[in-house]
Amino acid sequence: MNKKYYRYMSFKEFDKVMNNEIIISLSNASIRNNTTSRGLCFLEEETKFYPYIDNPKHIEKFNPLECYRFLSGIVSNDVLVEFLTNKKLKKGQGIYANPCISDFQGNNIVINEYWTEKYSKQTMQPIRFCLFKLDKTFLNKSWKPNKYQQFYCPWFNTPKGIWYDISEYDKIIQKG
Repeated sequence: MNKKYYRYMSFKEFDKVMNNEIIISLSNASIRNNTTSRGLCFLEEETKFYPYIDNPKHIEKFNPLECYRFLSGIVSNDVLVEFLTNKKLKKGQGIYANPCISDFQGNNIVINEYWTEKYSKQTMQPIRFCLFKLDKTFLNKSWKPNKYQQFYCPWFNTPKGIWYDISEYDKIIQKG
């Protein structure tokens, strides 16, 4: 059964994928980060989490672009790639800053993430990619952060992306 996964990556990694190189990472991020994942991490089409401790029934659902609100500063913002694969990725969990709360109290969310130590264009077929620019979009419209709060709160950056079919790679990326 084919499943879609998404990965934020640098242009360098994307170029390697498109040139049929095997991408390998044996790093164990769980040693220094709040995650059980190792290697190369991916997202599903929808990431669910519980943002409010006092309301455990409230579930937020973010698409891969919206996940940048809590992944900013951790992942590369060069390109987001959508893959289709029948490869079963390992499931992990990561703890990230809560993108729905702006109180600086250390409220975190736990999300499911998926990982592998290696992949290639043959095992995970790139379908499309997204190039985006960052716009200031605030989750809590009534709260306007000052310039210091904007600098220290990466989750205020919400990417607005343009998706391209993978067949447009040479035209868009190579010729820029």
